[in-house]
Amino acid sequence: MESRVDELVEEQIEDMIFSENEEIRKFPAETKKPEDNVPEVTAWLLQDVCKTLKEDPCLPSDFKNTVCSLQCDELLPKLSFLTSCLVPRSKFLNAAKERAWGNYHCAFLKNMESLTETTKSSQVSAWIALRIFQRLVSDCYCNRKSDCEPDTFIPEEEKTVIRYVAGSVIKKIKQKLWRLQKNHHIDEQIECLNNLTLHSGEEEGCSQSATDMTKLLDRGGLTYVKPNISEMFCTVEVVFRQLAGTGNDVKEVSVNSFVAACLESTDVTERYYDTLYQCGQSLSTKIAGDVLIHILDLFFRIRIHHKMKIMMDKVRYELNLKKKQKGLRKTLKTSSGSDSL
Repeated sequence: MESRVDELVEEQIEDMIFSENEEIRKFPAETKKPEDNVPEVTAWLLQDVCKTLKEDPCLPSDFKNTVCSLQCDELLPKLSFLTSCLVPRSKFLNAAKERAWGNYHCAFLKNMESLTETTKSSQVSAWIALRIFQRLVSDCYCNRKSDCEPDTFIPEEEKTVIRYVAGSVIKKIKQKLWRLQKNHHIDEQIECLNNLTLHSGEEEGCSQSATDMTKLLDRGGLTYVKPNISEMFCTVEVVFRQLAGTGNDVKEVSVNSFVAACLESTDVTERYYDTLYQCGQSLSTKIAGDVLIHILDLFFRIRIHHKMKIMMDKVRYELNLKKKQKGLRKTLKTSSGSDSL
């Protein structure tokens, strides 16, 4: 893997655990937001974040009970420091985001004791502050738009196929790791992959639309990915379409450029590391980054193979059609010659 990819992993992994969750959407290119419209922490935002935490299936019941007992009126003034962490937008949006998150880490450590006095739990304080600041950053900044960015909308029928492919990718990597006995980090890598998938019985709690194709084809051996990871793969598919083209449009792209582009996407890294963080298990930063690169590498190879197969089938069809047309013209010419005689 190129050194560029290694540099991106080291830059992204530390901060992306605490970065904002944004849906895949298109933004106007370089539209500057007025500084007087800086988002603030409101009572509605606090209540909405608490509601999201209470509905999160990955969080324990004790945590949710603590969230339910919170006094929002007392907590709201203590969260005002989050607004001051935001920095003015500039032409380089990623740099502004990084500065904002750097300010957040320092400010949260200073205000954590004050928040915990109200929440009675340092974990609850951390999650609420994190989720609120994610929303603030999402509202204040927007991602850069690629000059060749296509429509990022993926229909639900295609999403079900992507989820099925996601489970296959993770399963194939686990099988490969089991065969590589020389790898002394195999247990940690497999544990990392297991944290991305639903365990036995958990897939029943997912919505039907989230796993319908996998359930339809499952005979007891398919892998179900967590909802957050399935959305991550949808973003990866969008990146693939941006680089490799859509429909009959085919562009030259390498696996290294694809992996680098995915690691630059905050939606990919946020969903991946946020899912690992919610599992509560400590994993090596390097191992988690390596596993993500293996996932992106295999996904690219599967997709590019499928795209090339479609393109070659089309080429063969056009060649056969030309042969048939040439034979038909020859037959017609022969027939017209016989009639003239």
